[in-house]
Amino acid sequence: MKKDKTKKNSALKAAILNQVKRLALPVILCAVILGAVYFVVTYKKTTEEEEAIKIRRYDGTEDLMVMENEHLLFTLDPMTTQFTLVVKETGETWYSNPQGVEENPLITSKTEKEKLQSTLLMTYSEETGLTNTLNNYAYSVAKGIYEIEQGTDYIRVNYTIGDVEREYYIPPVMTAARFEEWINKIDPKYQQYIKDYYTKYDINNWRKRDEDKKEQLLQDYPILATEVIYVLNPKTKQNMKKTFEDAFAEAGYTMDDYKADCELSNATQTTDKPIFGVSIIYRLDGDELVVEVPYDAMIYAEDRPIYAVTPLPYFGAGSTEDEGYLLVPEGGGAIINFNNGKTSQEAYYSNMYAWDYAMHREYVIHTTRSSFNAFGIAKGDSSFLCILEEGVPYGSIAANISGKSDNSAYNYANVEYSVCVREKYDVGSIASSAIYVFLEELPAETLTQRYRFIDSNDYVDMAKNYQEYLLDKYGSDLAMNTDTATPVVFEIVGAVDKVRQIVGVPVSRPWKLTTYEEAEEMIRQLATQDGVQNISIKLSGWCNGGIRQKMLSKVKSISGLSLILGLLCFFSSMVITNDVALITFVPFTITALKLSGKTDKLIWIITIETVAANLGSMLTPIGNPQNLYLYSHFNIDNIEFIKIMAPPFFLAITLISICCIVFVKSEPLKINDEKLDMDIKKTIV
Repeated sequence: MKKDKTKKNSALKAAILNQVKRLALPVILCAVILGAVYFVVTYKKTTEEEEAIKIRRYDGTEDLMVMENEHLLFTLDPMTTQFTLVVKETGETWYSNPQGVEENPLITSKTEKEKLQSTLLMTYSEETGLTNTLNNYAYSVAKGIYEIEQGTDYIRVNYTIGDVEREYYIPPVMTAARFEEWINKIDPKYQQYIKDYYTKYDINNWRKRDEDKKEQLLQDYPILATEVIYVLNPKTKQNMKKTFEDAFAEAGYTMDDYKADCELSNATQTTDKPIFGVSIIYRLDGDELVVEVPYDAMIYAEDRPIYAVTPLPYFGAGSTEDEGYLLVPEGGGAIINFNNGKTSQEAYYSNMYAWDYAMHREYVIHTTRSSFNAFGIAKGDSSFLCILEEGVPYGSIAANISGKSDNSAYNYANVEYSVCVREKYDVGSIASSAIYVFLEELPAETLTQRYRFIDSNDYVDMAKNYQEYLLDKYGSDLAMNTDTATPVVFEIVGAVDKVRQIVGVPVSRPWKLTTYEEAEEMIRQLATQDGVQNISIKLSGWCNGGIRQKMLSKVKSISGLSLILGLLCFFSSMVITNDVALITFVPFTITALKLSGKTDKLIWIITIETVAANLGSMLTPIGNPQNLYLYSHFNIDNIEFIKIMAPPFFLAITLISICCIVFVKSEPLKINDEKLDMDIKKTIV
């Protein structure tokens, strides 16, 4: 019996042990899961709070701040942070912002007026990708939330930019004795109003309704532990604050009094509106103004980064009454005239050194690219050139004229710099909106612009000034080529094709760019002043559709050239008379044949041209003097005159064509590569 019982106990223990083993794993897993759930529910993430952005306050005087050297006089108004720059050599004054904006009748928008009075435009981005632009006049200067620092060779303005409530110079907190003293000084009609907006706190006579905020009040106002105080109601409206400010000021309340009262308070104002920090530094470097915007001084919240900044957006802007132009780095340099009336066109915008190809781009039809790191403005008899130095790859040059809906009164050019670039990710499978990822850390660079002032409004002088800058900065890396035998080839464009409206119909017509006289002068300067000897010049666009020539581009042989030149004289003489046709085309023929090495055909082709000009002119009454005499003497109708002369006209054109094709050998036509003796008046190909 005992053995059986022992066996049963052993079997039971084994069964229980096996059951426990089978349940162990599920029990452990359940415990782990329950522990994880408990951890998730009870765990509080300890994230490091983002440091609050300091709101700067200007508490300086209204005295103008001045920097001066032997070339320039820089004067900054601390109440607006706008400045004037006087070039001593010429007496020319340049302004950071247009003058008289508030009184300008063309500007009706408050936002546009605020922008025109700004020395900095800043764009920030939301996490959703939306961007907003703030100007430092409305969101910093007008609120007084900036600081100015003047050193030995610079003036630095540190802006806090944001929709921050204006600071009013009224006591935020006062001891009871001091409060009663000031109340007695204030005009009696305001005394009760002010008392109603201040709350009295006494640690020894605590009200029950204030019990729950006692600890916070002691933390915000430590003096409450020993003194009775009066605290301004935080919900006081701005119109009342303005009234109180005037009342206190009239009673003699000063900035020093305000600072002393502020020291009694540890309370800080909080806001969910974005606040930013950007600094601008001005320096005088000889006869140049240097403007710097350091990246490391930019302050912003991670969820609302600064996307772009534009320093001095309206420096040197021209009004609707000014004469001048904007110089932009399009191609080799382009001019946009002030007030040109082309208000339906988009404003000029071009990326320095092209788009950042590492970034996503939806539209690639039109790519903007500027190779020259400069732009300029010419106004009146003077001009300036702004050269981008450090940070230039982040810049994009913009220019706009007056008369547009978003810019009614001024012509300006500026540079917009990228700051926190971003990349867009579409996550359509899990969300209906895109996700934007921003640059985490800004480069250790300082955006730098250098302004050079020129006593001329000539485009050529601005180009020479830029050349001087490049030679001064990179001259040691360059070597002048003194080899006059080096072949030089360039092209002069006489005209381009341009569509114009004629009686409301768009018609393609040549647009004159360079005359024969101007081409001659250019060649003369190259040969005499620059010492270029081995030179080949091509003049494009001198006839027939401007630069898009069709007729002469198809000429491949000397016989074809003689036919073309003969027909040109033949048909043009019908309108401009035979003499004028010869005066126009014979000099060109001489030069063309000489430079192509076909001077042996010169007499023959000029003869063809002479015959063609005389025969072609017979078709119309105005073709030559004889026709005009017959037309007026016999009173012949125009149509009748042409009918009479048509048979010999067509016979003449047939004979001229046969002569050019049959009697002139079809030799290939090409430019002679040998060095030519330069006759300036004939050196046009």
